[in-house]
Amino acid sequence: MADIAPGSINFHRNIENCVVRIVYRVDGDVVKSTLGVVVSVGRGYCDIVARNSILEVKKPNRVRVYFPNNDRVRITSSEDLGNNIGMFHILGNDLQVAPMVLSSQDPLPNETIYLFTYKSFGRQCAILPPGNVTSIAGCQLKHDSTTPAEVDEEDSDGEILVNARGELVGIVDEKHRQHATTSRVIRNALNKLGG
Repeated sequence: MADIAPGSINFHRNIENCVVRIVYRVDGDVVKSTLGVVVSVGRGYCDIVARNSILEVKKPNRVRVYFPNNDRVRITSSEDLGNNIGMFHILGNDLQVAPMVLSSQDPLPNETIYLFTYKSFGRQCAILPPGNVTSIAGCQLKHDSTTPAEVDEEDSDGEILVNARGELVGIVDEKHRQHATTSRVIRNALNKLGG
């Protein structure tokens, strides 16, 4: 994605091709949604990383995954990766998604970070350990290790944080909404899962 200007429409479209929306029912008929990040794609399958609250859904038919082209599929299996993150396996032909690269480093001080969400932007900032990510203009964020976090109290929808290279740097935590699980933690969990 180096040839696409960060923050441009094409930058956002490329990110959206790596992201799915997961809708699920909890506590009777309470509907929640979150974002999932595609981390691998193969012939007839893809693997998605998202917050692990979806694992609490006891009936698989209560979870649907919506792809960028509006195809709807079900999760076939899942794994708890720890750190409030889960891996979800999808089977299907011609899945119209691409894997997102996980950043190999934590954000640098004052590095611009982009927040992707299905909700309107009420969030002011989210902590991305070891520092904070502070909103400066809508979805454009700056990494800042000194500013205290201020967050809204509404449920997170598993917002994802992406750097200017289009790499995943974190997934906002649902239970501790002011925190995000970094890509380094996600990468380590995926490596342990893979052997």
